[in-house]
Amino acid sequence: MTTRHIQVNVVHPHEGLIEVDADIAPLLQLLWLAGVNTIMSCQDTSGHDVSERTGWVWIEFDTVKSLNRFLNIVVAGLADTDTGRELRSRMTDNTPLRNSNNWTHWVAVIDLSIEEPACYDTPILVSINTRFPRSDYPAVLAAVEATAGSRPSSETGTT
Repeated sequence: MTTRHIQVNVVHPHEGLIEVDADIAPLLQLLWLAGVNTIMSCQDTSGHDVSERTGWVWIEFDTVKSLNRFLNIVVAGLADTDTGRELRSRMTDNTPLRNSNNWTHWVAVIDLSIEEPACYDTPILVSINTRFPRSDYPAVLAAVEATAGSRPSSETGTT
């Protein structure tokens, strides 16, 4: 997969050594260690309005259970402060019109037979996604670290 972001090699518990966007590698590794399975991610993608080209972290999960676990880990690690309560509110209010910094969560049903039918075992893929403002990343990482453990190290190397 081509990317415009710096990649680092990290060890995925089921996939072995893989490349991920450098800025979100610590978060992904902690999530995997906590049993949260991800499929794809991007450290800086478009937001609610596709004309916005950057400013959002996107993570695709393998199941609704993995997304639910991620959200609960973040909530458990948030401080009981105005900032923590505000972030929690934006995580759960899935109406971008109320606040352009609200997180979004969605399910996409993808017809793989249109994409590359020879590459897939099934014709339909259900994709579970979340997207949150890049400005929330430090608080999300800190919350996950507080709940799921300390930050793992990544392999050196970029592509």
